Amino acid sequence: MLSQLKELTRRLLAIHLVSYIRSFTRHGIGNAKRIDEAAANLGSALQLGRTAEASHALHRALNAKPPNPEAALKLAELALVDGDEAAAFELYGRALEIMPDFAEAHLGRGKAAARLGLEVEALKSFRRAFDINPKFPEAGLRLAEWTLASGSAAEALGIYRKVLDIVPDFVEAEYGRGVAALEVGHVEEARNSFDRALKLSPGYPAAITAATFLAIFPTVEHLKSAKPERQLICVPLLPYLRSWLGGQIYLLNFARIMATLPKSQRPRLIVVVMDDAQKNSSLNELVAALFQCNSVIGIFNEAGQSLFLKPLLDRYLQTHRGIHNDQSPQRKLFANVDWTFPVLYPSWGLATVPRPIFWIPDFQHRFWPKYFKAEELVARDRDTIALAKRSVPIVFSSRDAESHFHRFYPERHCRSHVWHFHAAPDLVPLIGDTGEYAALDLPQRFYYTPNQFWPHKNHVTLFRALRRLLDDGHDITFVCTGSELNLEPDSHQRSLLSLIAELNLGRNLRLLGVLPRALQFELFRRACAVIQPSLFEGWSTVVEDARAIGRPLIVSDIPLHREQVDGGAIFFSAQDHISLAAAVSEADSRLAPGPDIERENASREALRGSIMDSARAFLDILGSERRSS
Repeated sequence: MLSQLKELTRRLLAIHLVSYIRSFTRHGIGNAKRIDEAAANLGSALQLGRTAEASHALHRALNAKPPNPEAALKLAELALVDGDEAAAFELYGRALEIMPDFAEAHLGRGKAAARLGLEVEALKSFRRAFDINPKFPEAGLRLAEWTLASGSAAEALGIYRKVLDIVPDFVEAEYGRGVAALEVGHVEEARNSFDRALKLSPGYPAAITAATFLAIFPTVEHLKSAKPERQLICVPLLPYLRSWLGGQIYLLNFARIMATLPKSQRPRLIVVVMDDAQKNSSLNELVAALFQCNSVIGIFNEAGQSLFLKPLLDRYLQTHRGIHNDQSPQRKLFANVDWTFPVLYPSWGLATVPRPIFWIPDFQHRFWPKYFKAEELVARDRDTIALAKRSVPIVFSSRDAESHFHRFYPERHCRSHVWHFHAAPDLVPLIGDTGEYAALDLPQRFYYTPNQFWPHKNHVTLFRALRRLLDDGHDITFVCTGSELNLEPDSHQRSLLSLIAELNLGRNLRLLGVLPRALQFELFRRACAVIQPSLFEGWSTVVEDARAIGRPLIVSDIPLHREQVDGGAIFFSAQDHISLAAAVSEADSRLAPGPDIERENASREALRGSIMDSARAFLDILGSERRSS
């Protein structure tokens, strides 16, 4: 893909960083040609972490006579990476004062404007960049994306076509053309574009999603009114869930919560697996668990073919097979879908999908932009703005997340709902002290954190707190599960591995990787307490799992956790490892390891009413949307 080629180019340019900096010093400000060469590449200093040195040289070039526009461009890029969009916007403007027809600066100014919420200015800048240089594919791509997001699908389609004339194998543009084509009713062009995007990049999640939706929902010409009761809901298992265990648990909880309703009210769920679950152990486990839910009547693959069917649906499909010459029984089934939930933004290609209900988990990119690439920040805002402007329902898991949506995206025509889900705990027997659990070789007393090793999950504070506890003389073990830490090109994971080595945590820190759900649940049961140090959550599945069986909780003091558990947990200051260590130290003497069967049963009984309330609250959302349609 073009973005991958650009990244490779930046890495190669980083090798020459020192010679570029020396060229500024050796040849002086007067040597414009050498300055142009150096200024054009000094932004690659980020790859080596030498931003101060690069910034100094760039400022010299910008303040030269005549000033160098490339220097302003690179300084703006540095500001964008640092999260200072206002400074970047000003620096791009400075570059354009020097060179008004500088297409790259117009493109960058558009990105900065997008991050500042200046949608009109962003679109104007992207358009100007592409007008100046009609052979500039990235400018065309950004213009097409924002034109589509603003609701002008026909215009966006024309721009995507122009971009593909420049770079025929530009996978993002091919996918975008499919989305735009579908929105204006060019179904065959859309199908061809999605297929071509997948040939260029077989694992492209957005293209997989769009192609699957189009395969099972080829038209909405005869969309029926949503039924008032026993609605049929399509639950897409999107490719975005491959490594997101929290998202997988969300789907499972949704199906289990719906299953608690009386049969006369219970929605019927058909799950569409948009990925090869057999190649992913956690997805394979999720599919099996979903099929056990009474609310799920069938599971289908990305082509709409049945994988697992409950007897009633199996008999229905068998009875109708061969009767309808115009469509297969599966096609007739999908034609009767009332709702599609949850559709995780930024899924597109939804023009034929019956009544999609979007789900936005949180807005961490707004509060912790340093954890995201600049392009991802712009994409998240663009897609959220696109949803906000459309008359569509969006579900948030907390009041906290909804308030952030209203704060950051004030111009909206969508309908927002808050749905608090609760964990319906796994009904699995105790594994016992032999076999799988014994093989983990854990001490009797430990504290458990089940999170992926993503920056906002705040393992840095967790690890430093453990070191503090050990230094204070406590013999305490922290256990973590989640994706394996490795030396792949993930700077955060590399930094965590370095921190672990630096802190010398030894056997007091156990990293167990991804475990089967039943074994993970056993860790919940046996831990002295569950620690959730996260800096940002939409609604924590970790908290819900612990609460479902009555295990003590030690959580970061963020607004979401206050909303979710309030007085039912021990709180510590989110990025303060001393505060976390003090919370564990103070509680350790009164916390006992599990399992505590009596407490588990009491928690299950206490949650029964909350789970039923959660199920009825979701039905209320469907009722509200049915009245709005």
